Amino acid sequence: MAMPTVIVIASEQGEVRRALTACVTGLGFGVLVAPNVTSSGWPGFTAELANCQLALVDLSLEADSDTTDHWLHSLGDMPTLYLDSPLPKAEDQRAHWLRRIALKVASMLAEVTIPGGVSNDQVWLLMGSAGGPEAVAEFISALPGQCPVGFLYGQHINPGFESHLVKTLNGRNGFNARAAKTGARLQRGDIVIAPSDQRLTILANDALLIEAHPWPGRYHPSLDGIAVEFNRRPRHLGGVIVFSGMGNDGAAAARLYASKGGTVWTQAPDSCVVNAMPEAVRASGCASYSATPSELAAKLAETVGRA
Repeated sequence: MAMPTVIVIASEQGEVRRALTACVTGLGFGVLVAPNVTSSGWPGFTAELANCQLALVDLSLEADSDTTDHWLHSLGDMPTLYLDSPLPKAEDQRAHWLRRIALKVASMLAEVTIPGGVSNDQVWLLMGSAGGPEAVAEFISALPGQCPVGFLYGQHINPGFESHLVKTLNGRNGFNARAAKTGARLQRGDIVIAPSDQRLTILANDALLIEAHPWPGRYHPSLDGIAVEFNRRPRHLGGVIVFSGMGNDGAAAARLYASKGGTVWTQAPDSCVVNAMPEAVRASGCASYSATPSELAAKLAETVGRA
């Protein structure tokens, strides 16, 4: 079982510690607060560092040099984000300051997990609504073993249902299904399930940032929102497949993706439980291929085999 991610927070300012703690815990991580030099907690703090993956060190104000030296010596080679600008007083500026930190944390954690920048793996976006889980399960099962591709999966679901999708898809045909987490990276062999009630951002190094803000609009998650994020990836490193579902969520962003040279496929309408979503994409003229889930799997295997 993977160890939980723990981030060290080192600041002599109580207000900064509280703001950073709220930011880090909001991203789903544990926190270890560094003691000051007069504290008797240094031995325990040093021992706990073995469970930490990243440090945030506040250098925005003149800090006690002995305390700073203790922090830096104890952290050693741990990846560290140095904060050299003060915590803003205005609420909107503070929110912007904390989001910049969250973006950097997500990017740095991805580098800790998979060093070396963008992986250049083939990653495809799967989107579905009513009837989508069954179609996606059939699609994954029909792929050849060790297919060199990964997936980001956006599915209209109620909050908390992500764990059911993970359980349904994990291990199927050798794929590792998991819920999207901040600092994780899109890569081959994974099926990453987008959260229904939290916003997902894809960073330049394929790292994910998950924030406790609802998706805009009536759908959860917003497939258009996820697809707009997916547009950040190079078009030759994947594509979009729209499965069974009601409504037209995802159609606008799929059209945008195709207009920039990306590949868009849909499930054949007559094989869907509800065909409104694939039909909306097909009606826009951006789908280059439509077929049953098993046929889509065969087409994908052929496509990535030629890549």
